[in-house]
Amino acid sequence: MKKNVSISTIFLSTILILAIFLAGCSQSTSGKESKGQKVSIALDSGVFSLPFRVAGDQGFLKKHGVDAEFSTYSFGIDTLNTVISNQADIGIAMDYAALTRLGKGDLKIITRFTIPSPSRLKLIVKDEINKPEDLKGKRLGVQRGTVNEYVWARYLDKFNIDKSDVTLEPLTSTAEIYAAFEKGEIDGAWFDGSFLAKATEVKGSKVLNDLNDINFAMRGYVVASGDFAQKNPETVKNIIKALNEANPYIKKHPDQAANLAFKELKLPADKVQEELKKDWDFNLAFTQEDVQHLQEILDWTQKNGLIKEQFDIEDKTEVEPLKEVYPDKAK
Repeated sequence: MKKNVSISTIFLSTILILAIFLAGCSQSTSGKESKGQKVSIALDSGVFSLPFRVAGDQGFLKKHGVDAEFSTYSFGIDTLNTVISNQADIGIAMDYAALTRLGKGDLKIITRFTIPSPSRLKLIVKDEINKPEDLKGKRLGVQRGTVNEYVWARYLDKFNIDKSDVTLEPLTSTAEIYAAFEKGEIDGAWFDGSFLAKATEVKGSKVLNDLNDINFAMRGYVVASGDFAQKNPETVKNIIKALNEANPYIKKHPDQAANLAFKELKLPADKVQEELKKDWDFNLAFTQEDVQHLQEILDWTQKNGLIKEQFDIEDKTEVEPLKEVYPDKAK
């Protein structure tokens, strides 16, 4: 009888220990799975979005505890509209597009992450146009609310062309602008990337200018919901860390980044790889130069009626997370 009791006791003890062990494993696994904070990130459909896509594809975001969910839109302006409407936590946009939305909602710039080459964006026109003045009376493609709108405004101002002397045709995407240019429905437009290559192949087309001719270089920014940035500074830091790993990866592996652009965006890998090597500098920072750059654009656009909202650039930035993680990169 004593032997039976002893065996039963051992059996029950073993079951109890096993149950405790399995429960512990279950809790540990559950904790690991829920470790990453869910973040909704809205991205554009171009090379501009690659640092985030690479950070996701290579596991840099997960490594830093960020469970990112990406959504894709045509332009940076669309991603910020998504953040303003509380459908995403973070978006990306070039300077002018960001400024058009900073005064409309609770948004904060958390870092600059790229300065593409000014020669990347080129004005492609029909063959009979040989100088800026020849644009008078012509139809020109523009994406409203994007940096493209600002570029046209600066270009016309630079070459003393009155806005009433041209017809700016508002179109919704680069693909639509290219199609209109190919069909002869517009006489000129600004192109970059794979669409630049396509536009230059249209019969009777030529390159007239690039951004160097108006002394302008775009800068791209990561913009977060003000509420998200305020409540989740550690997550913002972790996103910044992930991007800081993705950027050198893109420089070292432009072929893999280009293949990812084809896989996720159907952009031609060979053109993207070429673009990455000569046109894009992905590097996190936010300095006084960025503040000055944004202020100059804001002042000009307000003076010329493109942006009507009044706001302070400093009030629309939240770069403390960047400063804490990488002090040398922040103002």
